[in-house]
Parts: sequence; structure tokens; C-alpha cells
Amino acid sequence: MELLILTSAVLIDAVFEEYPSRLHPTVWLGEGFNYLVTINLRKHKWLLFLSGMIRELLYLFLISVFFYFLLNILRIFDIYLYLIFSSYLLKSTFSIKHFTKCIKTIYSDLSKKDLTLAREDLRNLVSRDRSNLSEKEIIHSAVASAGENLNDSVIAPIFYYLFLGVTGALVYRLINSIDAMIGYRTKKYEYFGKFAARLDDAVNFVPARITAILILISSLFIKKCSSKNAFNIMLRDNANTPSINGGWPMAALAGALGIRITKPGHYSLGDDIDTTIPEKILLANRFIFLSTTIFLIICFVHLQLK
Repeated sequence: MELLILTSAVLIDAVFEEYPSRLHPTVWLGEGFNYLVTINLRKHKWLLFLSGMIRELLYLFLISVFFYFLLNILRIFDIYLYLIFSSYLLKSTFSIKHFTKCIKTIYSDLSKKDLTLAREDLRNLVSRDRSNLSEKEIIHSAVASAGENLNDSVIAPIFYYLFLGVTGALVYRLINSIDAMIGYRTKKYEYFGKFAARLDDAVNFVPARITAILILISSLFIKKCSSKNAFNIMLRDNANTPSINGGWPMAALAGALGIRITKPGHYSLGDDIDTTIPEKILLANRFIFLSTTIFLIICFVHLQLK
């Protein structure tokens, strides 16, 4: 049954791409947490930390209990409805086709020399200020996003599905969403969102390294890419990012492509072996597709033998 649910979810992704926001379960769950985000900055920093931690843990607990029992009840009373609903929920936790389409759109914009449109379309991949990005910086952002979001939007949710079922995938995605909402080092969220950021680090620790390994394996099959350089740069530069996880797949991808990707004031990964050109974005997209394919094959075999 688990194999059929995963297969159905992947097919839904391939056919329908991405759910509209009004039909997207993980969007609903993320917006639900917004009702718990009330911050009194006059509180002591440890009270802010405890407040953020308790609210997130309570919300995650309620969501996990609700979906665990709902799915188990459906499984008992109507196996077909369980299959349909589980596939629908699981698909909402990952995005393959939409992700690769967003990356490809940036390449298309740059090939037309339309930096304004490329900066606008980049909003689907990054939250940073894009208003003054050069062509090279846009390429850096797209490649970095390809590495980091390959983990967050594809590998990690499916990884948690393998071991914790649909509920585990949903909870992972919710943790990821809450971190994106409050896990910032700003005056408002420095302490209130600190637990959210650390929890996101914890749940991504293993998947991020699996993603990096998948990129290394993929580099063996993609022309004009170096698996040796990918391995060396991954080991050398993985700690250069503020995140303890994001640097692993990003550094591996930068090394495989033979370019240096930077975000001023935040990180620098890789070496300028090759020229940073828009075609590197297409190569990054191939890594997303091949890494995902390899991982899905492993997942299907695991579930078949389970």
C-alpha cells in the first residue's frame, strides 16, 4: 500500500504539477500556525524562546495526532478513500515538476537577456532581495536554490514518508514551513523563532547529506560535470553556509558544475573552474531530475521489499 501511495503521489505531481493554494494542505497547515504567532518583545529572551518552542511543539503534536488517527480510521473503513486521500496529502509535501519548471524559467529569461523578468521569476525560488541582482548573481541564486530545495522540497519529505508515513512527511513539511515563517535572526524572531530554526536543522541533518550523496552519484552520469570536484568541494565548503545542512548539497552541486556560487555576506562555495553561464542552470536542473529519479528508485525497491 505504501508503494502505491508514493507512486500515485509522484504521478499526481507529474500530471498536475502543484496544487492551488486553496487546495494545498501544507499551505493550510502553515497558515494555521500564524494564529499562534503573537510576540511580546518586552518579554525576557528565554520567555520568548519557551513561548515559541511550546507553541510549535503543541501545534505539531495536534496536527500529527489528528492526521495519524484520521488516516488510520480511513484505512479501516474505506481502503480506496484512504489511498486517494493519502496520495493527495503526500503529494502536497513535495514538488518535483513545479520546482524544475521554476529553475528552467530562469534559464529561459536569461537566454532572452531579460534580467528584469529573471529577477521577477526568481521570487519562486528565493526570498532575498532580487532588485539589483546581476546575471551572474541570478545564476548563483538559481543554482544554490537547486541544491538546497532539492533537499527541502523533494528528498526530505519522501525520506520521512519512508519511515514515518504520510503523517511524518506532513509534519516534516510543517516544520520546514514554520522555520521559513519565524526562523530568522531578526529583532522580532531572534528568540521566538530560535527553536523553530534548530528543529528544522535537526530534521534536515540526515536528508541533506543524502541529497549531497545523490548529487555526487548523479555527477557520474552527467556530461561536463566532475564527480571528483563535487566530492572535494562538498567536503571543503559544506560549513561555509549559515545552515549546518544547506551547505552540503549546495557545495556538492557547485563543485560538480565547476563554478563558485556566492551570496555576499553569507557564503561562498566552489571554485571558478568554468565560466558562470546560464547553461549551468540547465545542468543544475538535470541534477534535480537524476538525483530524484535515483532516490525514487531506491524508495520503490525499499517499499517493495518491505
